[in-house]
Amino acid sequence: MRHTQLTLEQSVTNKVNGLQDFTTKISGSHRAGRYVVATKNIWKGEHTNKVHNMLEVITDGIEEARSRGCDSIGGWRDSEDGVYYVDMCVHFTRKKTAMEVAIANKEIAVYDLAEEKEINVEQYIKEYLL
Repeated sequence: MRHTQLTLEQSVTNKVNGLQDFTTKISGSHRAGRYVVATKNIWKGEHTNKVHNMLEVITDGIEEARSRGCDSIGGWRDSEDGVYYVDMCVHFTRKKTAMEVAIANKEIAVYDLAEEKEINVEQYIKEYLL
């Protein structure tokens, strides 16, 4: 009998290699908030096909994310410069808290799972904090 079920690590690696936008919960996660904030970058670049050890990079990133108490791994492409990011993330129920963490971490954006859209941090600062 063939084993055809993908591991979490392989599933995430496939999404990264396909340059897909995604958020994948990791086991042990206890928060279910709608606002997703990156807490540490795992990988960034423009061409994943040039990274021959991407499965290892993702496996190590997921292991570290779990040890840091993160909720998910996410991938996204910055539409302005074309750079693709893979990040370990934490989820928040309150937008204000998510934005405070994003500002402290100097993040570009927070992702709203309910609205399925990015919230630009600089724009948020201009609208609500200045």
